[in-house]
Amino acid sequence: MIELIVVIVLIGIISVFMVPRFFASNVFAERRVVDEIVTALRYTQQLAMNRGENHRLQINANNYAYQRFNTATGNWETIRNPDGNTVNSYPTSIVLTATTATFDQLGQPVPNTDPAQTIDVGAQVITIEVDTGYAH
Repeated sequence: MIELIVVIVLIGIISVFMVPRFFASNVFAERRVVDEIVTALRYTQQLAMNRGENHRLQINANNYAYQRFNTATGNWETIRNPDGNTVNSYPTSIVLTATTATFDQLGQPVPNTDPAQTIDVGAQVITIEVDTGYAH
């Protein structure tokens, strides 16, 4: 009988901490968006290094797009992502800092100054390192 009561108490304690996590899907959505933005930043950096021209990731409140600098016109042009789309969206429940992350042909962020550029995604932060452009 004592063992049964102890098991019930333990299940109660565990459920107090675990049940809210299952119903708070926003945490999982934030993590998905963080992973997606980090991947997009790394892809943008690779485009800049492979093509030898400045590329940037334009991040807005509910979507982001890849852009390249056209030296002939002096303007930024939106380019297609690997999926063939020009704009990628994420859930509107995610609070994201609108910003632009630009990389030069060496893969370095532009401007390349301290402190490192950060992007807030809800409660999580993405950092783009100075000099290397490494996003994490």
